[in-house]
Amino acid sequence: MNKYLKIVPFVIFFIFFAVNAYITNDYVKKHKTEKESGAMNALQFWTDARAYPNSDIPANKYHKNFEIAKKHFSKVPSDILSIPPWRPLGPLNVNGRTICVAVNPKNGNTVYAGTASGGLWRSYSGGLANDWHRVITGYPVLGVKAIAIDPVDTNVIYIGTGEVYRYQGTHGGVVIRTTRGCYGIGILKTTDGGNTWARIDTLTNKEIGVQGLTLNPLNHNTIFAATTEGVYRSRDAGMNWELVLPIVMAQNVIFYQPDTNIMMASCGNLSSPGTGIYLSYDAGDFATWFPSPSAPKFSGKAILEQYKLNPINVYVSFADSTTAEGDLYVTKDFGMSWNLIKHYDYMNNLLGVQGWYSHFVAVHPYDENIIIHAGTYMSRSTDGGNIFLMDPTVHPDHHGYARDEENPDIIYEVNDAGIVRSTDFGMLFDDIGYGMQTTQFYNGFAISASDSNFAFGSMQDHIPSYAYTGNLNWQEINVDEVGWCIIDPINSNIIYWCNREGEAVYKSNNRGFSLSAANGFGGYGAWNSPLVLSQSNRNVLYFGKEKIYKSTDAAQSWYATAGGSSLDGNPALSMALSFTNPDTVYVGTAPIYNDAHIFRTTNGGANWQNITGSLPNRYPMDIAVDPRNSKILYVVYGGFGTGHVYKSSNGGSNWTNITGTLPDVPTTAVIVDPYNSNVIYVGNDITVYISTNSGLDWNSYDEGLPEAIFVSDLGICNANGTIRVSTHGNGLFERKLYSVATSVPEELPPLPNSIVLNQNYPNPFNPATTISFTINQAAFISLKIFDIRGKEITTLVNERKQPGEYKIQWNAENFPSGIYFCTIKAEKISITKKMMLVK
Repeated sequence: MNKYLKIVPFVIFFIFFAVNAYITNDYVKKHKTEKESGAMNALQFWTDARAYPNSDIPANKYHKNFEIAKKHFSKVPSDILSIPPWRPLGPLNVNGRTICVAVNPKNGNTVYAGTASGGLWRSYSGGLANDWHRVITGYPVLGVKAIAIDPVDTNVIYIGTGEVYRYQGTHGGVVIRTTRGCYGIGILKTTDGGNTWARIDTLTNKEIGVQGLTLNPLNHNTIFAATTEGVYRSRDAGMNWELVLPIVMAQNVIFYQPDTNIMMASCGNLSSPGTGIYLSYDAGDFATWFPSPSAPKFSGKAILEQYKLNPINVYVSFADSTTAEGDLYVTKDFGMSWNLIKHYDYMNNLLGVQGWYSHFVAVHPYDENIIIHAGTYMSRSTDGGNIFLMDPTVHPDHHGYARDEENPDIIYEVNDAGIVRSTDFGMLFDDIGYGMQTTQFYNGFAISASDSNFAFGSMQDHIPSYAYTGNLNWQEINVDEVGWCIIDPINSNIIYWCNREGEAVYKSNNRGFSLSAANGFGGYGAWNSPLVLSQSNRNVLYFGKEKIYKSTDAAQSWYATAGGSSLDGNPALSMALSFTNPDTVYVGTAPIYNDAHIFRTTNGGANWQNITGSLPNRYPMDIAVDPRNSKILYVVYGGFGTGHVYKSSNGGSNWTNITGTLPDVPTTAVIVDPYNSNVIYVGNDITVYISTNSGLDWNSYDEGLPEAIFVSDLGICNANGTIRVSTHGNGLFERKLYSVATSVPEELPPLPNSIVLNQNYPNPFNPATTISFTINQAAFISLKIFDIRGKEITTLVNERKQPGEYKIQWNAENFPSGIYFCTIKAEKISITKKMMLVK
C-alpha cells in the first residue's frame, strides 16, 4: 500500500472523530426519549457507592490494597485459625449474571465462563456433570468480560477483567468511567491451563474495562484488546501493549482471512464520542483506522459476528442505548457497504431499553441462513433473517455466546441468570449452570433467628428471588431483585421485604406464598432501600426513603416520622435499631443531593438529630448497634481515601476511626457478635475481617472464602451460632461465630431479647389476666406469681419451651386485691412485671 493510501485513512479517521460527537448527540435527540433500565440503576448504584465523591473509581487503588491486605493479614492468630472454615450454602441451582464464555477449541468439553462479579469458572464436561468450579488466579478477579484461548496451544488463555458500560469526559478533559459492574485489574494470562496466572498488561490504568480479546488466527502472539480506552495491540503474546485505536468503549475486533492485515473494530456505547465501526488495512497500526463507509449510526453498542465459511461477510447487531431501537445488518464486502436485515423498535421489542447493556448476533458457521439475534430477549431465524421467532424460554439479557469448534451445532450462551447450552444451534437450550455459586445479593439479607434452615435476600436479576431452606438448592420466594428483607425473630413464617427504590413494602404470613403490600411512599428512594423490624417490639418497623416511615401495627399501616419532614433531602441508605428499645433508630443517608449524614432518634421518630460530626462524606453502607448497649454503634463507609469503620460509645455524640490496618477499599457490612460485644465483624470488597477487642486490632476471617468477594451483608443465625456472609457475586457462606467456637457453651451469656415478658393485659384486672412472653431460642422456662411480700403463690410454667410466642391466663379469683409480681426465668435471665388485682 503506497504512502498516499496510508494517509487517507489517517485523515478520514480524525475528521470522523471530530464531528462524531455532534452526530451522535444529534442522533439521540431525534429518537425517542430514553429510559433507564433496572440494570443501569443497579450498575450506577454500585459505581457511586465506590467512586464518590469522585466521578470514577481511583486508578489502581483496588488491586494495590488487595495486595497490601494479602501481605499484612497473611498470619492469622491460632484461636481464629482453629475455627472451622466458611462453608458455602449456595445457591447452586441459581446463578448470577454471566457475561462471557469460551470453549476450548481442541476439547469442547472444557468451557470457561466469566461472571459479572463472581470470578472465572470452568467445567470439564461442557457443564453437563455439575462440575463447575471457580478458577483460582491469585488475583482479585471478580468481573471477567473477555476470554481468549490460543487455538494451537490451548494451555495459553487470556482473560480481560472489569465491567464498564459508560465512558464520558468531565471539565478539564478528565475521563470517567461510570455505570460499572466491577473493578478492572487488567489482562491476565496462563500458560499451564489455568494452574498459575500472571497479570501481563502494561496499561497504566488498571481500572479500565477489557471488553474483548482477539488473537490473530495466523499469528497467535498478536493480540488485540478492545477496552474502555480503545483498542490495544500486543505483538509479543501480551508482554507489551500499544494503543492503536483511541476510540473509547471498544467492543470487539475481528480479522479478515486469509489476509489478517485487514481488520474491523466496533467502538462506542451510551453516546460516547467516536461511536462507530472502524476498518484497518494495515494490521491495525495507529492512524490506519478509518470509519466504515455508510455504516449505520447508533448510540448504544455494536457487536460483530463473522461468518466462518466466508469471512468477508460480517453481521453486526446495532443498538441504541435505551430507546428499544436497533438493527441487524450484514456487510458482504467487509464493511464497505451494508444491508439491513431487521429493524427493531417498541413494536417488535428485542432490545428492551438495554441496547447499551446486552445483545449479540450468532451465525451458524456453515449455514448463513441460521441466525440467532439476542438482546433483552432471544430470537432465531432459519431463512437468513426474513423471519425471526422469539424464544421465551431463556432468561432475559443476553451477553454473548461461544461455539464448540468440533461440533458447530453446540453453542453456549450467557445471560443474567447464568449459562445455557444448545445442541441444535439455538432451537432448544438447557440450563447447565448448576454448581456455579455466583448469585449477587444486596444488603438487607434476612436470616431466621429461630430456624437455621431459613434465610433469603434480594438477588440481582432474579424476580422472584430464592430462599435457603437447608440445602444448596434454593426455593423460589416471592421477593424483588433488590430491597431489604426481614424474617420475624419469633415466627419465621412472617416475612417482610421492599422493592427497588422503595416503591412498596410487602408482608407475608406464610413465607411469601401470599402477601399484602403497602404503596404510596413519597420521595426518592435508594436503589436498595432499608427496612428494619424492632427485636423488642415486633409490631414496630421503620422504612427509609427521603422520609423515614414507621409502622406500629406490623406493617398494616405506615406514617412519615418527624411530622412528614425528610432528614436531609437524601435517600436513606442504611439503618439500624436498638435491640432493646424500639424508639432508638440510626439512619445513614446517601450523598445524592448533598453530603452524606447519620441521624438518630430516641423518641420513635418524633425528632431526628444529625450526629454526623467528624464522619467522612462517603456512602454510609451499613450501621450496627451493640445488642447490649444501644449507645454503642458502628458505621462503615464506601469509597476510597478515608477511614472505613467508625465507632461511637455515646450514641453518636463522638466518633472514633477504628479502621486501623484494614485495607482502603469500600467497606459494606458490619455486625457485632451477640455473645461478646468486643467481637466485631466487618466485610468489604475483598473479604471478611474480625476484631476481638472492639476494633483495636483486626485480623482476616476468610478461611474457606474465595480469594476475593464483594461482601453485601453480614448476619447472625442465632439458631446455630453462626455468622453468615451474603456476597454480590458468590452467594452465601456460613462460619461459626468466634464467641461460640472459642467458648464453653455453658459460659456464653444469653442473647439479648432472648426472652421478652410483656405487661399483662388487662391491668388492673379482675379476676383474670393474660400474661404473654416470647423466646427466640429454646430454653427451660419458669413463670411464677409472687405476692407483695415476695411469697410464691403459683407456678404457671415450668418446662422447656421452643422458640415462639406464648400466652398464659392467670385466674386470681381466689386471691385478694393487691399488687402481685409475675417473674419469668430462663437460664441466666430473670424478668419481672408488676400486676394489680382490683376486686
